[in-house]
Amino acid sequence: DGEAGGEIYAIAKDRDQASIVFNIAGMMASWSPALAEHLELLKTAIYCPALSASFKPLTGNARGKHGLNPSGIIGDEVHEWPDGDLYTFVHQGTAARKQPIEFLISTAGTRQGYGWELWLYCQRVLAGEIEDPETLIVVYGATAEDDWTQPETWKKANPNYGISVKPEYLEAE
Repeated sequence: DGEAGGEIYAIAKDRDQASIVFNIAGMMASWSPALAEHLELLKTAIYCPALSASFKPLTGNARGKHGLNPSGIIGDEVHEWPDGDLYTFVHQGTAARKQPIEFLISTAGTRQGYGWELWLYCQRVLAGEIEDPETLIVVYGATAEDDWTQPETWKKANPNYGISVKPEYLEAE
């Protein structure tokens, strides 16, 4: 967005999971000539010298995350998070940003922890029980009426069906 000193963080239950998002972003940047000319791909950060901006993965420990000033947050596999402390502490730092953006993403998980709380909240927003115009909710999933044995249902529940999610794998499962 052109704001100097930008900070983007990948957050997850632990640094290894956050590093998956970070490493893929680094690969994408290295494969794009337009991005590669503006970014320095370091071991622990993707750095944009022109804006003094960086993208880094964080540990999953909520402690020590106050004082960040994120322009962007990518929270991965939220269903594994025991609670929302990590997100809350990092999110609170967006207050000083002109137009922060956050992505919280997950595959299916168990009916407990922060991911489940977030799922229930999203269901209430989608049902119109809660008004939250700043949140876009996108869910890829089968309904109770869908036949789980059919490839059409697999496609519905897997937006990358046929790309990173192989039809042969789902059929075998």
